[in-house]
Amino acid sequence: MTKSKNISDQQQELASQPTIYASNPLQAICADRILNVGFGPVVSKLTLGLEVGPNSFTPFANVVIPTIALLEVIESLQKAINENDQVNAALIDGMDKIKAHLEKQKK
Repeated sequence: MTKSKNISDQQQELASQPTIYASNPLQAICADRILNVGFGPVVSKLTLGLEVGPNSFTPFANVVIPTIALLEVIESLQKAINENDQVNAALIDGMDKIKAHLEKQKK
């Protein structure tokens, strides 16, 4: 779902995948990276990955969530970042490291 698909394509794709419903709402799923995000008009999909080597990740789970809920989470994260100076500083530091790495690769 990297590009918007029509609703029937999304429903067919979801129907072909095994569905797991969490019985314990406090269950934690640990991932090293979000590998892919697909947005649709009704649902969105996050593909989670585990690191299998230096900068090498393998997908292990897809999380399908209503798109509106994903947008609400993004808004909530933005608010939390803006209200917490430590998180804000850590993110800026992380972005500076990414920027330096990209600039180094350009040379």
